[in-house]
Amino acid sequence: MGDKIKEGNIVDREGNILGKHKGYQVYTIGQRRGLELKLPRAYFVVEIRPETNEVVVGDFEELKRTRVELIDCKFIPEIENLIGKELYGKARFSSSGLIGEIEVEESKIYFVYKEKNAESAAGQHMVIYYNGKVVGGGVIK
Repeated sequence: MGDKIKEGNIVDREGNILGKHKGYQVYTIGQRRGLELKLPRAYFVVEIRPETNEVVVGDFEELKRTRVELIDCKFIPEIENLIGKELYGKARFSSSGLIGEIEVEESKIYFVYKEKNAESAAGQHMVIYYNGKVVGGGVIK
């Protein structure tokens, strides 16, 4: 089960090596602290590449998204009744939720935020609210 934890490279989008990591498994998207990079500005984990054992870092802006795919979803009422409605998606416990709506394309479910934000990372659970009540949720892919 799981890949063995081993040191690898911290790189930028262009593949330039900026430092070493202790094993990609111990990093999360959006992480800034603990990278141990001695660089003139802050970098954030923007991608993790298990296949090449690389942790990719970049600017905070790269974390901002307007659309996330949800998997393992559960909805009450039926999802069809939520399409086109103004919903709140809450992907972090500390978040008050952000406005968006549900879209379904080719059997895939998306939460589309009204404004670009950096609150959604792969693997986080998103709880969706309508009129202050939980109506469903899923895991961010």
